[in-house]
Amino acid sequence: MTAFPQHHTGHPKKSIKTRIIWTISLLMLSGILFIATLASLQTYHLMKLQTESYFNNLTSTLYNRLEQHLTYLIENSDRLTQNELMVNAFTDSLGRQKYLSPLMKGFMQHQDVQAIALVDYDAHPIFQTHGALLQYNQSPPLRAALTFTQTRYFVEQGFLYIISPIKYYTTTQGALIVRYKLKNLIEAYLPVIDHGYASITHQDQIIFSNGHSDEKNVMYFDNAPFTNPDDLIAQLGLKVTISVKKSYFLEPILKATGKVILISLIFLVFSLYAAYQVANSVVTPILELLTRVRMSTKSQEVLCSPLGTNDELDELAIAFDEKTYNLQHQAQHDALTDLPNRILFVDRLQQAMPIRKRLQQKLAVLFLDLDRFKEVNDSFGHEVGDQLIDKVSQQIQQHLHPEDTLARFGGDEFAILIYQFDHISQLVKRIETILSTFHQPFSVGDLQIFSTCGIGIALYPENGQDASTLMKNADAAMYQAKQKGQNQYEFYSHDMTEQTYERVRLESELRYALAHNELEVYYQPQIEMTTGKVVGLETLMRWNHPQKGRIPPDMFIPFAEEIGLIVEMDRWSMNQAMKQVQHWQTMGLTPGKLSLNLSLIQLNHLDFLASVQQAIAQSLIQPEDLMFEITETQIMRNPEQATQTLTRLKELGLSLAIDDFGTGHSSLSYLKNFPIDKLKIDQSFVRDMTTDKDDANLVNAIINIAKSLEMSVIAEGVETQAQADMLISNGCHEAQGYLYSKPLNKADCEAFLKSH
Repeated sequence: MTAFPQHHTGHPKKSIKTRIIWTISLLMLSGILFIATLASLQTYHLMKLQTESYFNNLTSTLYNRLEQHLTYLIENSDRLTQNELMVNAFTDSLGRQKYLSPLMKGFMQHQDVQAIALVDYDAHPIFQTHGALLQYNQSPPLRAALTFTQTRYFVEQGFLYIISPIKYYTTTQGALIVRYKLKNLIEAYLPVIDHGYASITHQDQIIFSNGHSDEKNVMYFDNAPFTNPDDLIAQLGLKVTISVKKSYFLEPILKATGKVILISLIFLVFSLYAAYQVANSVVTPILELLTRVRMSTKSQEVLCSPLGTNDELDELAIAFDEKTYNLQHQAQHDALTDLPNRILFVDRLQQAMPIRKRLQQKLAVLFLDLDRFKEVNDSFGHEVGDQLIDKVSQQIQQHLHPEDTLARFGGDEFAILIYQFDHISQLVKRIETILSTFHQPFSVGDLQIFSTCGIGIALYPENGQDASTLMKNADAAMYQAKQKGQNQYEFYSHDMTEQTYERVRLESELRYALAHNELEVYYQPQIEMTTGKVVGLETLMRWNHPQKGRIPPDMFIPFAEEIGLIVEMDRWSMNQAMKQVQHWQTMGLTPGKLSLNLSLIQLNHLDFLASVQQAIAQSLIQPEDLMFEITETQIMRNPEQATQTLTRLKELGLSLAIDDFGTGHSSLSYLKNFPIDKLKIDQSFVRDMTTDKDDANLVNAIINIAKSLEMSVIAEGVETQAQADMLISNGCHEAQGYLYSKPLNKADCEAFLKSH
């Protein structure tokens, strides 16, 4: 038995459990990472929205408070300028001295004023706390306020200036200039800001800031999103900004992420545990199945099923048992007939021998081989041959006891193991019953095929103590039975071993001869008797054995047909002869038609016509210079198929002859339909035609048949002039035989052609 090849990939093996754990773990880890990332991103997004909303609200609150307070300050300044006391201060010098100073000081005390001044229309100070706040020529807002009687306000160097004109009736009398320090105003109205800083800028200059932050690590929120161009802060060019540290922003995200990671790790540990449990649940029955599979390869008694899992693995185990059984059955049974094959037959024989020895009983081994089965295959095709084998096996089985074994070894060889018989006479009776199967034709489709066989018998323990010896001896007896004729049987004797050895040696030597040019083509000239002209050459085969010398054709040609080597030998001979005759033609010699003997096996071979065409093409010989000879008996074995093949040969331009005519069983109705050009009178009729009237009449009849069917005729085996003269007088003008020439090798034949 051939060991199953071991496949090595060069990589270390990985268990299924490890792969399952890794696969589940990686899947779970991927899921956890995905969820954790998604959660972190979502947390970041939510926290960012919350933070932005919170600080946008803070910025808006600061903005609104500052806007309201600035508006309030401007409105208070306007109200002060509209006060009667303030107006009287400009029109009445006594009122100015009495009311102006208390009024201004009272205003400064309650309004967080940093400085205040009262100027007339020409910007001359009437009252001031810190010198001149604004110069008329240097302050466009002041000029605008006095000229257009409109309140003006602006920011300069961190101070808020409010200029409110003072009107008396419809004329401008002067202006109130109030200066506030923005930092103080903002601090007073700044809301509580946790983890953040507020700043006020004017033209990119920081006016106020309650802290310092690294620009790279903070987030900024200003009033831009909700600022209206008409707002006072926008008109003043102020920008309110709140900044917050990123650490404050990221802290809740990091906390949430930490929780996610912790939960993920816990879930990962749980996943590993779950993966381990899943891997165990999957791998345990697989390992059990593997153990049973390995055991089942060592013992047919071990089954893989049931595993008890009640799932696909259980179904796999059952399927494996079924497959194993089928494979074992196929390994021990013939595919065509389902009979035991050689392996199972030998096993049963080896088991039976010790039992028979203990019981002191005999055992018979029969070898049965069909006669000429190859011709059935070649004539009707392998499908018909297979059906015949099946029919034969069924018929034989009907004549065996249930405990007996019928086996097919292949081809047309059967073996039978017979257990129960008390006497040889009983065994002979059973063998004759088996042979009776072959007295009637076997029905194969629409065909009725007659088949015969030979049976060889070896007995245990007389003819062998082991299976090999018994089978070898039964085989030798079978070949001896086939030598006796059809439907014969033969018990083994010691002499048969030597005969079997000779057959094996002959086959080996014959195959060697074909491969090493020990075979040689001979040519026997065919003569036109009245002129002596060569009209053709018949090819014959000779074997020049290096030790035994020349071996006669009847010693190896039938044997070559029996072992199936004749096809290869005939094709070799055909190729050699065609090339040689074409060579003689190029030399200017006239060898006539080359006659090639055609066996039935060759005729029915599937690629026969193709091989003929190939040989013609390679040798460059003309088809009209060729003639194939086939015996009458071979044609009549399957006349319909023979007619088809011969017709196709005729279509190639070749001539056809019936060899040994008169010795077979052909019918004239068939003969007239065959595409035949020539009849060859068998030498058995020619030999005694000059002394035996019956032979002479038969020869004359064959000549007349040929003439009536418009065929030519040739006699073979002509050895005397008297035979030649009688043939000529009866109308046969062509002959071959020792009278004219024996078969010649190519050198002698070339000399013969040159002399004729």
